[in-house]
Amino acid sequence: MVPRPLPTSSLVEFEGQRRQGYAVGALSATIIQFLLGLVYVKAANHQASALAFSGAALCLIITGLMFLPQIPLWVLNVAGCLLVTLWLVLDFFQSLLGGYSFTHAATLDLAILAVLLFSSFAARPSAWLIGGLYSLSLVGAMFNRHTDVMGLFPLGLLLLMIGLMSVYSSRLTTERARNEWLAELAFTDTLTGLPNRHAANVALLDAGKMSAVVLLDMDHFKKINEQVGHLGGDHVLIQVSAIMRDELKTPDRVFRWGGQEFLLLLGTAEMGQVEQITNTILARIHALQLTECPRLSLSAGAAHLSEADTPEEAVGLADQRLYTAKTTGRNKVVGR
Repeated sequence: MVPRPLPTSSLVEFEGQRRQGYAVGALSATIIQFLLGLVYVKAANHQASALAFSGAALCLIITGLMFLPQIPLWVLNVAGCLLVTLWLVLDFFQSLLGGYSFTHAATLDLAILAVLLFSSFAARPSAWLIGGLYSLSLVGAMFNRHTDVMGLFPLGLLLLMIGLMSVYSSRLTTERARNEWLAELAFTDTLTGLPNRHAANVALLDAGKMSAVVLLDMDHFKKINEQVGHLGGDHVLIQVSAIMRDELKTPDRVFRWGGQEFLLLLGTAEMGQVEQITNTILARIHALQLTECPRLSLSAGAAHLSEADTPEEAVGLADQRLYTAKTTGRNKVVGR
C-alpha cells in the first residue's frame, strides 16, 4: 500500500515566516534608503538623493506586496532579484556620474540580493551570481576614484556569512519538515488516514476530559475480502473510516485500532449518549451500499473510563462487551 500524501504544514508555516522576514527586510531597506536620501539632500547631491528616495518608495511597495497571499512567493523572489540587480547597476553608474562613493550602495544592494537568492534558489547558482556581481563591483569600483575600494572587502565577508546562514537555515527547515512528516507517519494509518493504534495509546495515556471508549469490529470481514478482494476490502475500510470521522464532533476521536477494528474515544459522560452515537455510526454503515459488496455491519462494546483503574483496562472491558455483541446477534453496541 502506497502511503497517502501527508500534510506539509511546516513548509506552509515556513513560507509565511519567509514572507514576514522579507517584509521586515524590505521595510528596513526603505528606512535605510530614505535616510541615505536625506544625507544626499544635505550634501546637495540631487541625483543621488532622487535615486535613494525612489529606492525607498520601491522597497515600501515590495513590503506591501509581501502581505498579498494571492501573489506566489516565487514571483516576488524573481521580481525582487531583478529589481535589486537593476538598482545595483543604476547605483554604480550614478556613482560614476555623480562623483560619490559606490561602497554604501553596493553593500545594501548586494546584501539584499544575497538574502533573496540564497533563500529562494539553489545555493550553487546563487553563489556564482553573487560572486560574479561582487567581482564586477570590485572591478568597477577601481575605476571610480570616489569609491572606497577597500571598504568593499568587508562586504565580501558579509555576503559569505549570508550565504552560509541561508544554506544552514534551509537545511534546518528541510530536516524539521522531514522529522514532522516521519512523526506524523508514525501516528497515522496510511490506508484510512485515521490516527493509528500508536496514536490511540498515546491519547489514552492523556485522556484528560474524555469519558468513554468504544471498540468496534466489522462483522464477517473475511467474507467481504473473499467476495470483493483485498483491494475491495481496503475500499470498504476507507468508506467506514470516513463515516466515523464525519459523525464524530470535537473532542471525540476515532482511531484505527488494527485490521478491521476501530476505537472511539468520547467525551460524552452518559452511557446512553455513548450508545446513541455508536448506534448512529452503525446505522449509517449498515445503510451503505457498495458495488458487489455484502451489507456491512459492525459490532461494538462500550465502557466508561471510570469503570476501570486505567484506560487500558477500560479498553479491555470494552473488548469483552464487543465479544458479547458478536455472540448475541452482531450489528449492535453493548454497554454497561
